Amino acid sequence: MKLVLKQIRKYIAAHWRIVSAIAVGSIAICALMLFRLGSTTGSLSPAEYQQQLFASSWHHLLNNPLNLPLTATQWLILTIVPHHGVTVTRAASPIFGVLAMIAFAYVLRRWYGVRSAIYGTVLFGLSSWLLHVSRYAAPDVLYLWAVPTLLALTIAWERHKVGFTHYLLITTLALLLYIPGLIWLVVAVLLLQPHLLAVSWRKLGSAAGRTGGVGLFLLLLVPLLVAMVRKPLLIQTWVGLPAHFGTPGDFVHGLLHSVSFFVYKGPTSAAVWLPRLPILDFFCMVMLLLGGIFYVRHFRAPRTRMLLAMYLIGALLFALGGPVGISILVPIVYLMVAAGFGYLLHEWLLVFPRNPLARSLGFGLLGIAVTLTCVYNLRTYFVAWPHNPATKAAFHKSPQN
Repeated sequence: MKLVLKQIRKYIAAHWRIVSAIAVGSIAICALMLFRLGSTTGSLSPAEYQQQLFASSWHHLLNNPLNLPLTATQWLILTIVPHHGVTVTRAASPIFGVLAMIAFAYVLRRWYGVRSAIYGTVLFGLSSWLLHVSRYAAPDVLYLWAVPTLLALTIAWERHKVGFTHYLLITTLALLLYIPGLIWLVVAVLLLQPHLLAVSWRKLGSAAGRTGGVGLFLLLLVPLLVAMVRKPLLIQTWVGLPAHFGTPGDFVHGLLHSVSFFVYKGPTSAAVWLPRLPILDFFCMVMLLLGGIFYVRHFRAPRTRMLLAMYLIGALLFALGGPVGISILVPIVYLMVAAGFGYLLHEWLLVFPRNPLARSLGFGLLGIAVTLTCVYNLRTYFVAWPHNPATKAAFHKSPQN
């Protein structure tokens, strides 16, 4: 233990600027997530009200453990805090919003480098959609967390030695499988990167390690398996299918919306969005276009195939109109936005490799653009959305104490 503490102190002393920046950034993010969490709308939406009633009883969670990472956290908070106000009801969602940002930053750091990771995480973390979903009590926030977390697992799986970290990765993977529709993304990742299983099996090494890893994974899935045996209808929801299928026209419209929601007109649900406003702002649309160009030029890369497969699967699940919402696609789109940002930086530095004035000018202009984008998103969420008449009509439920 003393050796570990000594190594931590040594790392902090050597990287105190980075550690300080991360600490300040983390405090600012947590403060933003909690700022006016309950008073922004004053009341709950009907969906939040039903979620509160469901998460208030552990019997409900045992009978239907789908979305367990969120519902279990909500149950814990609602159990500890006796007064179930609006803030308490929503308190679990910001946790997963912050975890989504951490996983997103980790993926960007490994894929695109430090600069792109910083700018990309800021754009994602201060995006209107993340603010809406991360400060809302419904399960949509789990998809913002699950997609970058799954990608982070694929990276960390090969980088870390067997030990506590490896078992933590196994635990996280098991928790992801409680989210409806995520099984297909996990299968896609394993099909595109089959060596991950071989790497994991080899790293577990001894028979005891392998038995422990497989046993832990299966043990964590026991509540889900038992519930599906007792209520087979849960299987349909678990795989991401709706209770009642719509018409082929509805499915086609869903596929079109999986693109148009980002660049043309967004969702019409006032409870989670300012109706008809596209999810992406103009600057992010331009970065998305550049990100698309970047991935087209690297179409054969494994990363491109993985993102494309995940987007197609997510779009299909969303178009079916089942439990999977548009949130499953948002992290993938913002990864492409970050790729466009990194591509632009790369091209700028190629043109001006040694000119400090041009480099500073480029970074400064991009910094101004990112700042204006973040201010726009913050004003959209904290000012325009709460004062919209449709928003006021969508939140009229008092919390159940």
